[in-house]
Amino acid sequence: MLVLDAAQGSWYAISFVGFDRERTVGVVTGWLDAAYHLQILRAIRRGARERGLNLITFLTTVPDHVDSSDVVELIDPEVLGGLILFTSGCPPDQETFVSRLGSLPRCGVAMSLPGGSSVSIDNESGMKDIVGHLVRRHGARRLAYVNGPEGNEDAQVRLRAFRRALDELGLELDPRCIVPGDFVVVGGQRAMRTLLDERGVPAEQLDAIVAANDNMARGCIDALVARGIRVPWQLRVVGFDDGVMAQQSPVPLTTVHQPLHRAGEQTIRLLAAQMRGEPQQDVVLPTALVVRHSCGCVEGMGRLQLSDEDLRRRSGRGFEVALLERRDKIYSEIRRVTRDRIGGLAQGWEVRFVAALVDELRGRSQDGFRVELEDILDSIIEHRSVPSVFHDVVSVLWRHLIPCVMADPALRTTVEGLLDGARLAISAAAQRVQAVEVEAAESVAERVGETCLAVAAADSVQALAAVVQRRFRLLGIRRLALAVFPRGVVSGTIHQILWFEDGPVLIENVRISTSALPGSVIAPGPGAEVLVMPLHARGSVFGIVCMEVRPLRPVVFVTLRDALSAVLDRLRLVERV
Repeated sequence: MLVLDAAQGSWYAISFVGFDRERTVGVVTGWLDAAYHLQILRAIRRGARERGLNLITFLTTVPDHVDSSDVVELIDPEVLGGLILFTSGCPPDQETFVSRLGSLPRCGVAMSLPGGSSVSIDNESGMKDIVGHLVRRHGARRLAYVNGPEGNEDAQVRLRAFRRALDELGLELDPRCIVPGDFVVVGGQRAMRTLLDERGVPAEQLDAIVAANDNMARGCIDALVARGIRVPWQLRVVGFDDGVMAQQSPVPLTTVHQPLHRAGEQTIRLLAAQMRGEPQQDVVLPTALVVRHSCGCVEGMGRLQLSDEDLRRRSGRGFEVALLERRDKIYSEIRRVTRDRIGGLAQGWEVRFVAALVDELRGRSQDGFRVELEDILDSIIEHRSVPSVFHDVVSVLWRHLIPCVMADPALRTTVEGLLDGARLAISAAAQRVQAVEVEAAESVAERVGETCLAVAAADSVQALAAVVQRRFRLLGIRRLALAVFPRGVVSGTIHQILWFEDGPVLIENVRISTSALPGSVIAPGPGAEVLVMPLHARGSVFGIVCMEVRPLRPVVFVTLRDALSAVLDRLRLVERV
């Protein structure tokens, strides 16, 4: 193998070191959506590092509907100790693919996987909850549904649950109101064009739109607003997932919370157990309805539900007695709405948080509640959690404290003022985080753009190697390997042409087994993490790129993959091997 030191222009030889197959786990996914796949993958990666496992993520989707499903078939179970499969990465012929895995330990995410474990979400109860909320709380009778991708197991379950929920509530469903979607924002926009324009369903004849995920719900809202239809006053829109999209949408989304972080933790736990010889398991995680504004509720508070006991005793019951009766339920609900969504808080934080509010209401402290809230927000921001989650905590407090102060108008005014102030503080913290994220994203996008221009200008492999040496590490790419298939035809052998790992860039023309390529990039020792993606051009896949990117930003590795595809195709390297 020849090595080019871009700084010195000298050549020398080097050889690869293998990796431990028994400690290496493969993850197969079609794409890495920030609101779903990335949340689960980050938890998988953390669990893999804790267990000393290497992780290879195979990202199979490429732009313009290029068929890359045959790349999945190149995954060799002989070089893996275990495999995790997302539904988005499952090849069309799942049965044949699974049969090739033999006895390899495996775990499916949101899908059943014969011979392996699985982690899924209770989609049915989640869909039932959100449809029931629209019908019972808001009186919705005419609902439309934006479905997920055809063949996706989660999408199929949610559609069946939607139909069943309407049937149980005695509501009819217009067949025109089931619209195809694809789990992305533009899919929601297309769905509105299909529903309102192509199928001619008048918006005024609908009460609500239920989208199979938050991305499409956001797309629906964008399309409706562009038509002058106000959400939620003229048409309610709800989603499913409760990712960042739901919390930072211009109209905060009522949705169903999926414990994505816990799903990732359970996935790597079950796979590791199977790798140790333990029997396979199927885990179904519960969901929770998260009420915000897009359904018509007021900033997530909903309509205040007073019990019969509250109504009988609200004029004479004291605040202390009423609060004592509700205290444990308040703690329980706060823990539920924040579970798996925030980090950095010590056990029992919710007790101290409520105590600070109560002390201020009793006059025992001045600004104690505000100070406690700001300390909490600072802590969760430091641990890269989303401050907007605390709007749901304030909603819990509002629903439980208002019934406790019904007999005291002055105290009720104080409670409402404190909670309004809390919402302002949470919004300010969220805006601060968003501003930092936007600035960071703009900086990364600028560096990516400059790097892509430099890649595009390369007129030889040596020039490309110099660009890689000079710029790629600045984008957090620690390791990289490029390889092309002979004559551009996907096969079991491949020519590796460029490689680097925290040192000089290596240029070579070595024919190796395709399945050996990821292993040639992984450094010895536990905790290695690598992405494997197909290179593509002119409607077909012609090679593979392996890289490690930290932090894991799709805008970095997807954009650079496409730039590398273009330059390698232009240099016509495929024709030389």
